[in-house]
Amino acid sequence: MNPLNFAISLVVLSGLFHALWNICTKKSINKEAFLFSVQLTSLIVFAPICLPQIINGSFSTTALLLFAATAFIHGLYFVLLARLYTIADLSQTYPIIRGSSLIIIPLCGVIFLGEKVSLIGWTGIAIIIAGIVSISKIKLSRLNHQILILSLCVGVSIALYVLVDKMALKYVDPVTLNQIGTAGNIIILLPFILQNRIQNLKNEWSKNYKLILIGAFLAPSSYMIFLYAINTSPVSILAPIREIGTVFGAIIGVFFLKESNGRNRIISSIIITSGMILLGLFN
Repeated sequence: MNPLNFAISLVVLSGLFHALWNICTKKSINKEAFLFSVQLTSLIVFAPICLPQIINGSFSTTALLLFAATAFIHGLYFVLLARLYTIADLSQTYPIIRGSSLIIIPLCGVIFLGEKVSLIGWTGIAIIIAGIVSISKIKLSRLNHQILILSLCVGVSIALYVLVDKMALKYVDPVTLNQIGTAGNIIILLPFILQNRIQNLKNEWSKNYKLILIGAFLAPSSYMIFLYAINTSPVSILAPIREIGTVFGAIIGVFFLKESNGRNRIISSIIITSGMILLGLFN
């Protein structure tokens, strides 16, 4: 199989895992407690794989700076996202978050990483963004400046950690790099857990331990698969294709969770998939 096609297949699998673990999060009671539990569990589970490399490794100053940057940016992403979802709905902000990151990542990939995206590829990216906007039915007139700025900041943070991780993969494997980002998430989430008391953690484990364990596998696996893919192929192409997770989420929502607005979700999913085909097959 062509290396790019194999990488695209991995990204599609990554998108499926991402959609499934987000559904687990949606079904949780306390989101901060659930996310903290998922991140901490995954850190413990994958620690035996990455600890030997971290302990025995000899890393340059550049590598250490990249590791610190990815831990900080991953954690910052969680803080911004938590703040955003306290003042706005997912349907309001999701297209801005994903759309802005999908513009920034290919641009930076071309400018700073020397990657190439053809005119057809840029057309595919534009179609994917249009599909995301359509699936969320965003109304910009209803957004205030604070929501808009926060949404753009979250989108920028996604683009930054993907690009930093792409560079950091020169020094460590995807499992270890994911663990570094996970550690950053845990450190950032810890104040929220302490503020809301440990009781929330106990309640979440008592009622949703199965979802936590499933999420602890799916969440890191999703990103590690994506990291492996971008380590072998251009991130400019693969990052937009990961939005197949939006399509999986829409299909699961319509056919299994019986969510409303099914017709628009299916049409929007077809639009996103069409953009992916253009980007993946004709770039």
